[in-house]
Amino acid sequence: MNLNQIVWLDFDYMNEHYEGEAMPALSAANNSLFPAFDIYFNNEYSGTVIKDDNHWISDNRLEAGILKIIGRQLSNLFNS
Repeated sequence: MNLNQIVWLDFDYMNEHYEGEAMPALSAANNSLFPAFDIYFNNEYSGTVIKDDNHWISDNRLEAGILKIIGRQLSNLFNS
C-alpha cells in the first residue's frame, strides 16, 4: 500500500451508513512504521487513526466499533 494514497471508506454500522475517506495524516507522512490517517465523513473531520504494531488506535473521536471497521479496512490494504 502506498501510504500517500487516500482510501475510500464505505460501510454500515449500528443501522447507519458511513461514506468517507481516510487521508494520510501530514504529521505522520514520513513515518512508515506507524502510519496515521485523518478520517473524514461527509467532508468533516471525524478523527485520526494510527497503526501501532498490530492495533489501530484513535484520538478518541471515533467510537470503538467504527475504529475497528476502519482499522480492518486499512489493514487489508497493508496486507495486500
